[in-house]
Amino acid sequence: MNPNDPVRRELEFAFSNDMTVMPVLVASASMPSLEQLPPSLQRLMSINAAPLDVGRDFNVHMNRIIDAIKSLSPGAKGTGQREHP
Repeated sequence: MNPNDPVRRELEFAFSNDMTVMPVLVASASMPSLEQLPPSLQRLMSINAAPLDVGRDFNVHMNRIIDAIKSLSPGAKGTGQREHP
């Protein structure tokens, strides 16, 4: 994996700054295996990826992703997320 890949750099930045990451698998994409990831990105393996199909389940998948994002918003109740100052 290219160390200068912009997605890799964004993920490394997010992980190093304790930011929330939500992998989204578009169409029939799949998560890479642990062996395919550099050590700096292996944390991805512990995060559930959200599927996003463009077919008839698109709205169901999109609403699930939107609800997950809303639950992370400051002031959301019961998220277990730390509030930022």
